[in-house]
Amino acid sequence: MKNYLLRNFYLLSILGLFFVLACKKLPNEGIPSYIKLVRPILETSPEQGAAVHSFSDIWIESEGNNLGAYEYPLTFAAYLAGSKKTICNPGIWHNGNGQDRRIHPAIEVFDTTYNFIQKDTVEIQPIFRYKENVDFIYVEDFEATNNFSNTVRTELTSPENQTGKAATIILSASENKKTAQTISPIPISVGQRVYLEFSFKSENYGGFGFRSVSDQDVILRLGTFSPFSKWTTVYYNLTNFVNVTKEGTYEFYMETERGDLTGDSKTYIDNFKILQF
Repeated sequence: MKNYLLRNFYLLSILGLFFVLACKKLPNEGIPSYIKLVRPILETSPEQGAAVHSFSDIWIESEGNNLGAYEYPLTFAAYLAGSKKTICNPGIWHNGNGQDRRIHPAIEVFDTTYNFIQKDTVEIQPIFRYKENVDFIYVEDFEATNNFSNTVRTELTSPENQTGKAATIILSASENKKTAQTISPIPISVGQRVYLEFSFKSENYGGFGFRSVSDQDVILRLGTFSPFSKWTTVYYNLTNFVNVTKEGTYEFYMETERGDLTGDSKTYIDNFKILQF
């Protein structure tokens, strides 16, 4: 008898919950408005390097309601009604891992107000900027300089460029491997977050990483890559590595290895930045 009463109590509780949810009035009388997300814009000042990005998705919320993270371009339904303050954050593949997507911590939120009307579509194109407290401790855009060994700069008119000139690691027909690294060591302090950003594309296989100048046994291989024909920007968190190895100077390196190609093959690097904040 006791079990019977308990089952009836649970059943009535569940039915009551469904009744409450069913009676709850949705915005727009249950008719959604639509949000069209388009590729965001990154704006930079001259000392911050080129305004290029590979933000993977946009994290969006409206007046405390988390609407989710979406790859773009995309149009989706949202039960929003009237004038709503809307916040967008840029998502990145954290440390190159497409299964670990996070909000870029150095970018300001895009904050504006939209008027949502049932059945209508609001287009949102976030304009992102770096936070004011972000210190660009190193930027190499290869326009006038080149701090990487075993590389040559492209011509300004090269169709391979991303923005202006880039650095090129060239494997000749007789070479199977080559490593490029920063010629001038880069000083990095502890106590703040440290992020690496750079763009690349490659006809070769390879890997890249960081090493301590003061202790060559201290080295971090950040990632590997396969031939990739389109420019992409990668984002790596170096904070824990720097905190363990302590304040000092560091070298960045990129290794390339020939695949199935014959003749010359190339790997391109551009917009190499180290951020501290």
